[in-house]
Amino acid sequence: MLAIGERLPDLAARCRAARIRLDEAMATYDRLKPDVPLEIVAPTQVHLVEIERGLDREPIVHERDGRGFLRFLYSSRKVKIHILEIEAPRNMKEGRRLRRIARLAAKYEKDREAAIGASGYREPGLALTHLHIELQDDFAGAARAVKPLTMQGVAIYAAIVAFGSGPARRQDGTPACGCDALAVVMAKAFVGINGGGAT
Repeated sequence: MLAIGERLPDLAARCRAARIRLDEAMATYDRLKPDVPLEIVAPTQVHLVEIERGLDREPIVHERDGRGFLRFLYSSRKVKIHILEIEAPRNMKEGRRLRRIARLAAKYEKDREAAIGASGYREPGLALTHLHIELQDDFAGAARAVKPLTMQGVAIYAAIVAFGSGPARRQDGTPACGCDALAVVMAKAFVGINGGGAT
């Protein structure tokens, strides 16, 4: 348990450095990101749209009249496929409307990708994800095999749980091992130690 604890300061330092770089990249992206053309904001959720998401891939929650709501943006790829499927003619109003939406959506998507690339977001973002996975898989896995018997051990568990409070996903999209089980063991150990012995 002490050996695990001795590795935590280095991990914490690397996490802080990656977080600083990530925050700087996000600030840069906020300056560079393109405005969303109103014409590609769909009035309702239909099969031609994607939920508007932030850099962290989480849905962006907007606020209006004190209430949160999501926005749905037309996807250039989905609109182009729809145009082919319905054989929308260029000389008809609907055909022209769909092609304009597809063009605007494609330009927005291209400009957004350029802003993400210029911000340098992906490198620190990936580094932070790997650090969380290292914590949750390696540290949490090792800690689960060692039951804390002293308050120092409980403190190490607490540090791991604190660092692992943010969810992380591997590149294939599967979740990294979480720290919920550690939190339960930590709580039981704390009660046991203060009650006269770990349970």
